[in-house]
Amino acid sequence: HFNYGVQYQMDRHKYVKVAYHGFREMSKEEKVAAYGSTLIRDSFDEPDYALIDTLFSLGEAYLFAQLVDFMDSNPAKVPSGTDYALMYRDVRSAVDLCHRDGTLKRMVAKEPSRYINEDLAIVPMLQMLRKSGRSTFLVTNSLWDYTDVVMNYLCGPHMSDVSSSHNQKWLEYFDVVITGSSKPSFFHDDNRTGLFEVEPDSGKLLNADLQESKVVLMYNPFL
Repeated sequence: HFNYGVQYQMDRHKYVKVAYHGFREMSKEEKVAAYGSTLIRDSFDEPDYALIDTLFSLGEAYLFAQLVDFMDSNPAKVPSGTDYALMYRDVRSAVDLCHRDGTLKRMVAKEPSRYINEDLAIVPMLQMLRKSGRSTFLVTNSLWDYTDVVMNYLCGPHMSDVSSSHNQKWLEYFDVVITGSSKPSFFHDDNRTGLFEVEPDSGKLLNADLQESKVVLMYNPFL
C-alpha cells in the first residue's frame, strides 16, 4: 500500500497477515486500525496498491522500504512536497528504466552466482519428469539471451563454475521454451500470431514451425 509506505502479505482470504511500514513491523492493533479484522474491500488492486509477485519486484520493494525509513528518520532531508506515493512512483520509474535499457539483466548476466541461488535439485527433478514420459516446457517473460544465461547457470554441466561455456545443454530438459511471453496475458489471450523461432547459437529470429521449433519468441509489436 504505497500511499502509506506499507508493505504487507495477505492470505487467500485477503486478510492482512503481516504488515511493515518501511522495515518496522506493524503491531496487530495498527493492522486492525488500518485494514480491519475482516475483509472490507473487494480487492487490493492498482492504482492504490502494487503487487510484489516476481523476484525483480522484491528488489523494488526493498528499495522502497529503505526510502520510507529514510523519510521517517530524516524528514528535513526530503524535498518539500514528497510523500510515500511520489517516492514509490520514482522507484517504479527507475526500475522500469533499468529493465528497458538492459542494465539490470546485464549485471545479473555478468555475475549470476551473486544474484541467483543455485539449486542442485533442479536438474534431477527435470530428468525424473522426462524419464516418466511427461512433457516439460519453460515459459518466461525474459528474452532469449538472458534466459540462456540464467538457465545455463542453473542447469549447465558445471553449475558452480560461472566460467563454463554456454552450450545450451539445459535445452535437453525441455520440449519447448517460450521466451518474451508477456505473462500473465500469455495464459488467457487467444492471439498467438506473433511467434518466431529463436536460433539458439546466434539468437536470430526465424519463421516458426511450431511442430519443430525448440525455442520460440512471442512478439508483441505494441510492447
